[in-house]
Amino acid sequence: MKKKFRIVLMLLTVVLLMSVFVTPFAAGWENATSAQIKVSQAAPSADVSAADFLSFADEFIERRTAALTGTMKMMPELVVGNGTLYESMRVVDAEKNALAELNARRDVLREWGEAYSHSFTEVMLQRYNIEDGVVTLDVEEFTKLYYEKIRGDEPDYTAWVTHRRFVFSKGTTGWELVSQELLNSNGPAPKNEPAGATQDAMR
Repeated sequence: MKKKFRIVLMLLTVVLLMSVFVTPFAAGWENATSAQIKVSQAAPSADVSAADFLSFADEFIERRTAALTGTMKMMPELVVGNGTLYESMRVVDAEKNALAELNARRDVLREWGEAYSHSFTEVMLQRYNIEDGVVTLDVEEFTKLYYEKIRGDEPDYTAWVTHRRFVFSKGTTGWELVSQELLNSNGPAPKNEPAGATQDAMR
């Protein structure tokens, strides 16, 4: 009888300890998970999402690459998210120069017997941070640039992977791109990245 009583007493003690330690741990885990969900779902505004910023980065890169294929006749304005994502005037001016250089690079490469017909770009989100009216977007770019068959023995394509950072600032009418840079600047630059060279210097 005493033995049975000890067993019952031990079981009651175990149950009591579990209620003391397990319940607060489970509650804390639930609260932490809820907080993480709120952070991951945070967005600059109801009209703009992380997907919109990623789409903007993709269009920015594709516009650069289109200068190398000759499929872009004029510089299109980048506006995403119902007009709430756009380029600052400083970036617009910088990109006009960048695209002019890439157009010149395309012409020089064709003189050397190298040309491209079309491209494929895929952009993956690496980091998305919102702080004090600034959105920082880090992406991984994967681009394929397909060769135009001039001689006939060209490979199908050349490809690269690079990492870029886009920084947006909150303005009065939306979010404007204020800067874009390569994160792996120590390695070889991708073909769609300008180098500040003139057409004569490229020859």
